[in-house]
Amino acid sequence: GTDPGTGPGTEPETEPGTIPGDNPSPAAGAALKLAAASSPDAAGVAKAAATQAAIEQALAGAPGGTLTLDFPKVEGARAYEAALPAPLLTEGSAARQLALQTEFGTITLPNDMFKPGETAGKANVSITLKQVGTAGFADDVKTAIGDRPVIDITIMLDGTTTAWNNPKAPVRVAIPYQPSQAERNQLDGITVWYLDGTGRPTPVTSGRYEASTGTVTFLATHFSSYAVVYVTKTFSDLAGYSWAQKPIEALAAKGIIAGISETAFSPGVAIKRADFVLLLMRTMGFPSQAAASFADAGASAYYADAVQTARALGIADGSGDNRFQPEAAISRQDMMALTARALRIAGQLPAATLQPSLAGFKDGVDVADYAQASISGLIRLGIVEGDGGYLRPLASTSRAEIAVLLYRIYQSLGGN
Repeated sequence: GTDPGTGPGTEPETEPGTIPGDNPSPAAGAALKLAAASSPDAAGVAKAAATQAAIEQALAGAPGGTLTLDFPKVEGARAYEAALPAPLLTEGSAARQLALQTEFGTITLPNDMFKPGETAGKANVSITLKQVGTAGFADDVKTAIGDRPVIDITIMLDGTTTAWNNPKAPVRVAIPYQPSQAERNQLDGITVWYLDGTGRPTPVTSGRYEASTGTVTFLATHFSSYAVVYVTKTFSDLAGYSWAQKPIEALAAKGIIAGISETAFSPGVAIKRADFVLLLMRTMGFPSQAAASFADAGASAYYADAVQTARALGIADGSGDNRFQPEAAISRQDMMALTARALRIAGQLPAATLQPSLAGFKDGVDVADYAQASISGLIRLGIVEGDGGYLRPLASTSRAEIAVLLYRIYQSLGGN
């Protein structure tokens, strides 16, 4: 968290706007209905398989998009298992992504889930989606979940369970869900928890409710148990920050942002450089990347993984002399430069040969050379508009301002 400071908080003077993002729903494409067993086996598992020939034939009928594998409902089934040709989910495959659709949820599988060495000599990949109860969880976890769905996803290679984990090729999961009336009043509170082998929950920051599809969606980089939950969070020091209250509370519910304590957020405090990078990485959902540590941002720091990932991706290059200055307040121009680089890495900010000029801003000449192209790109997207003709590139940024910026990016990205 960020230590309290003395800088006053102000309403955002750079207004975040809409970012063109990927459609969070699977793209239009072909469909293939799986031939499932008429009844589940003794363990309650309904099984089906799709051959390479059937999938290729279905793909031939669609010029692009996702192939949906429709697994029909089997009465009495507690789980659904689909066997697929392993080459279709191995890096280098020419096939498009596959969406396994069952009554318990839909899993969209990228064609680079596995590295070639992981599937060498393997013929089939079997994905199992199971709806489970909360009997083995702690009482507080049971209470938080209530009667909301909990699913468990497992994967096997030629019948042997494997611990798949690939942060670079996330799987998109969509669980059918009907919010209660109370939840409809604050849909941002609907999110997802990952439950480890001991039942301990961890927020999945990409978890969100999609009203258009009636599903709770999230991105998974490993398979385990996942629960739909409803989380509300507020802080006692948000008076005077009505313009930032919803973003702050929504990001806190998702596990993206936190207060300096359970009850205090310190919205007017200037945010530190390391804390901004940490929040930006969480919002963007970038997988961890290894990189050399900055001399002043050691591997044991709570922000170390985020800063190293930002460095590995080319988002953060430090302040010179292999230093990052993690404890310093981040300037507005650095905040905008880092944001633009992150959006560009995510494919949300295309490079442009002609950038808008900063001459229209009274302090445009104060923007450092390294930040000019990034800020111009954000202006082009409508994220940065300035205030009264000023950019204030050297001023600090408050925690409330950052929450508003990140919340709007989060919304536009659809959790991706």
